[in-house]
Amino acid sequence: KEISKRLPLIIRYNILSMETCPELLSYPGPEGFASLAGVGLYHLPSFFNHSKKPNCARYAIGDIMFFVANQDIAAATEVCISYIEHDVLCESAYRRNSMLSMNFFDVDESDTMNDNTQLQAPKPEPGEEDGPDMPVVDSEVQNELMDTDPLERLSSIEQLLAQATGEKPPDEEDEGGTLEMIQEEPSPDATEAANGDITPGWFQCDIQNLRILKAITLEGLGQSKEALSLWEEAIQFCDTKMPPLDENGIVLRVQAALTAYYTGDTGLAQNHAAAALESHNLLFGGGVGLFRIRVGPDLRLPLRPGARSTTQGVNAVDTLWPLR
Repeated sequence: KEISKRLPLIIRYNILSMETCPELLSYPGPEGFASLAGVGLYHLPSFFNHSKKPNCARYAIGDIMFFVANQDIAAATEVCISYIEHDVLCESAYRRNSMLSMNFFDVDESDTMNDNTQLQAPKPEPGEEDGPDMPVVDSEVQNELMDTDPLERLSSIEQLLAQATGEKPPDEEDEGGTLEMIQEEPSPDATEAANGDITPGWFQCDIQNLRILKAITLEGLGQSKEALSLWEEAIQFCDTKMPPLDENGIVLRVQAALTAYYTGDTGLAQNHAAAALESHNLLFGGGVGLFRIRVGPDLRLPLRPGARSTTQGVNAVDTLWPLR
């Protein structure tokens, strides 16, 4: 009886998700590896503690898990991973703990002990209790957006961005569309907050995901110059809001490099290409050969109509990441 009670808790507090190349834009598509996703219970990795500033990254190939330092780690320093997605680590302690739902508190450095020498549960920041407790622009919302007409998608993304930043409430006239699936009946407090000084915005990763979807949409509409600025904003988010050497930054730099190349800014393209390869080597190793294999599905995505029919398009990958 004791083990029957303990076993579900052991599994809950120790399982790790495992996805092969989930950072790739092609992940959910026919060339992606979504079918390899799952969860696993690993003996030694279960001893890793959580940190909102993890000094160790993890990735999987099938059910094989790898752990790699994402920075120099001094002797006697604990090696920690994150138990939640890296793009939500920049959120407040209240939101991080809502997502963790564990038997400990993930606190900020400014938090102190109470009289019982135990950390108090983080309190919500103004407006947070009326906002979402989980990211809104999840894979379901993203897939539905990508299934719509590009011009309609662009309009929906703009409306969602306004909601995400708290600039406007949901559009009540959008019946049956993408926006309807993520609308909730606002509470009086939420409405008051939205109309006053307190803005219960969505998660920062919601804005990041919408930014990426907008860049992809603009690429498809032939507006690569406008898309390039969005790719660079997305890279800035990775560099400033996520742990060092996050693999999402590699993917975004690949797209920024290709967009810059196709728009004629070869210097910027080379810079992004070199940064992507350098980060990939530090995280995964293998040089340019493994790099081109790992990000190959993304390199083959038809994001830019007409680019591959030109000589420049054909030679883009060989020019930016030549095999030596």
